Amino acid sequence: TFNEIIAHSSSMKTVISTAKKAAKAKLSVLLSGETGTGKELIAGSIHHALSPSTQYFYTLHCHSSDPLLIERLLEDLNGSESYTLFCERIELLTIPLQKKLLALLSKSDNGNRQFIASIGDDPVELIAAGNLLKELYYFFSSFSIRIPPLRKRSEDIMPFISAYLDRRSERYNSAIQGVTPDVEKLFKQYEWPGNIRELEILLDEVTSLSSTETVITYNMLPL
Repeated sequence: TFNEIIAHSSSMKTVISTAKKAAKAKLSVLLSGETGTGKELIAGSIHHALSPSTQYFYTLHCHSSDPLLIERLLEDLNGSESYTLFCERIELLTIPLQKKLLALLSKSDNGNRQFIASIGDDPVELIAAGNLLKELYYFFSSFSIRIPPLRKRSEDIMPFISAYLDRRSERYNSAIQGVTPDVEKLFKQYEWPGNIRELEILLDEVTSLSSTETVITYNMLPL
């Protein structure tokens, strides 16, 4: 839900505010941002904030050139009157499959249904490069939300770590409660090419290998 997303930076607060407006308006949404920025979390939060709510949440992983992908989606959705469909990384579909998806969505755009898609780059550049069908972009872009990379919102790093360590302590009785000042400085200077996902994977690794440590030190970090 929106309450579970770390948004201390002004840019992420704007993302959450716009996403809430999209959920209220119940219009199609296009989420753009680098890998690991949390586009699927925003999609799920929009789904849970809908009123009236939709019954099911489907994710279409578009990392495939399988010509039967859209037919199988149609079979999965057949008979469902109330659902949210999240099409992840639509630009990775071939253009013929994008056309098939658009045709399916255009026929299904009625009833209690919410459509959300994500892309990993600027839509204008994707369309110009021939990787994104312009008409499919228009279908989803009633609300267009760009999620900033973690390197441009370093204010969210430490609050995310604190929330992660609290969950880790509750679930696994982890003793780690924070990081040393030099680790905090390093984290804020690092570029985080994998964004929030990379930070979470790093914390998973460090906390899993810890024993009696109460803070994350520089020596505990992987090479």
